[in-house]
Amino acid sequence: MNNNCDFPQMPQKPVGNVEVDKITQLEYPLHSNKTVEGGKVAPTIYGDTITKNGRELKAPTIIVSSDKPIYEKAVMFNGIKGLRKKAKEWADGYYDFLQYNTKDTPSLAINELGLVGASFIPSDPITSYAPPSAGTSEGQLLTIRGCLLQYKATKEAKWKTLADKLMDGLLNYYYATPNPPATPDVSWVPHWLVNVNEPFTSREYFLDGRATFVNGVATVNYNKVFKIHSVRALDAEIKQIWTPDSEIIGTSYEIESTQVRYGESSATITLKDKTVNGELLVVYSSETGPTINVGDMCEAYPVWRPMDEGEIACAVDALHWALDCFYLYLELEPNNSTKWQRAIDCTLKAIEAE
Repeated sequence: MNNNCDFPQMPQKPVGNVEVDKITQLEYPLHSNKTVEGGKVAPTIYGDTITKNGRELKAPTIIVSSDKPIYEKAVMFNGIKGLRKKAKEWADGYYDFLQYNTKDTPSLAINELGLVGASFIPSDPITSYAPPSAGTSEGQLLTIRGCLLQYKATKEAKWKTLADKLMDGLLNYYYATPNPPATPDVSWVPHWLVNVNEPFTSREYFLDGRATFVNGVATVNYNKVFKIHSVRALDAEIKQIWTPDSEIIGTSYEIESTQVRYGESSATITLKDKTVNGELLVVYSSETGPTINVGDMCEAYPVWRPMDEGEIACAVDALHWALDCFYLYLELEPNNSTKWQRAIDCTLKAIEAE
């Protein structure tokens, strides 16, 4: 879920610091500036004793803060009924959060296509493995699953309506075709990464860039250069041409440092060996690929790129969440059982083939 979303305005009623080493009863809502490691607020507050099945249980509530300006909630549970009531309030608050952040402009939780946003760590496009604008099949499926379980528990139509929107987003944008095949097909699986927030420029890599080194240093001017991957002799070869981080057959030169001037199509490469002079080959990547639009499948490896024709890269752990969702829909929509049974059959076949 994207943690850079906007939060609805909440009543602000500070009650002071939280002493994390004491059992403290607090008013509601709570604002605390008592911090622990990393600037997070994480006191533990104990509620009333709950008796269930002859056992007495303490009900601890962990208040987890972030660097976002939100007011935390401390809750004192009064038995099972109070716990159920509070769980319902939390779920409704989550629904309100999703509705408030359903939009087509960053930052968002869900876009108008029914695609769930994600939060990658780090989210800096220079260092992030995956495009920060993208969402994942796992995030999409877990949100659908949560909505369906809430619908089963509450019978409130709002949860089913939201789940339907997200399921449409899943089938239309993560799968090659929204309709599961009549015959179980191992290839009918969700891709793992789809662009959600906004268009971004994909990347390309080049294996035979040229650079002239003087005393182990070269300045290159490659169009929109993003990263320098390796340096090798003119007669050396790339072993795996499908990745810019390939092993090199022949003489390679260890890079001490690179200074990329992003947006200026320029970079300085410094080798560890300062005696190197002459022309060498450079493997580099650049921000010169086609635009990845919202709703497009994309891939993070070996660089941020569009998908090839017919290509799908499935995160196999997501298949089990997909199976859960399809079984829930089979239960909740008996009049649409053919579609969901086909989805189940294809997913089971894919899991068996893992």
